[in-house]
Amino acid sequence: GINAEYGDAKNSLAIATRASNEVFFGLCQTIPQYQKKKKKKQNMSTVKIRQARIQDATKIVQIQRDSYSLPLFIEDEDVYIDFMKASPELSLVATINDEIIGYLFAFPCLKGFIRSLQSSALPANNSEANCMYINDLAISPSHRKKKCATILLDAIELETNLRGYKYQSLVSVQHTEKYWENRGFVAIKELQYGGEKGIYMERQMYKE
Repeated sequence: GINAEYGDAKNSLAIATRASNEVFFGLCQTIPQYQKKKKKKQNMSTVKIRQARIQDATKIVQIQRDSYSLPLFIEDEDVYIDFMKASPELSLVATINDEIIGYLFAFPCLKGFIRSLQSSALPANNSEANCMYINDLAISPSHRKKKCATILLDAIELETNLRGYKYQSLVSVQHTEKYWENRGFVAIKELQYGGEKGIYMERQMYKE
């Protein structure tokens, strides 16, 4: 009948298409331009995330200097070393081929807490925390547009959710509030941060 004939034709077409594809992909193995593309894809560098180490502090401050236009936002190496000791699992660096290209430091707190620059004093009672404070995020200018910031932020978002925190918060500087709005943050208030304008922002992770 019609259905049987259609089925036979459909099967024949599928077999012919599969055979054609096998010939095409077989040819790709021998054509130089396809070999070049395949080799290039295999050599692409991968962004990896790991916990920051004390010996990373110098490189971290260097990236910070390259990322911030005002010296008042540059913090001492000792500040970051204190963060690493206090919250090692929330002190992250992004690397390509073992080279540090970016970092993110965060810590738990109560919603509304705002850290002062150059202060390594963190909230004492983490057991009552309901918020993940993103203290600092920076990517080396030569490695931007590689989604490094997104990878770091996704890692901290996962940790925020695993801990059951309802909020994330931060102080936006250097006119970055639009970037944070795209990540779901809402401006709460303007403030003077190290003598410059800052915007305290929060993000609600889930609704009760």
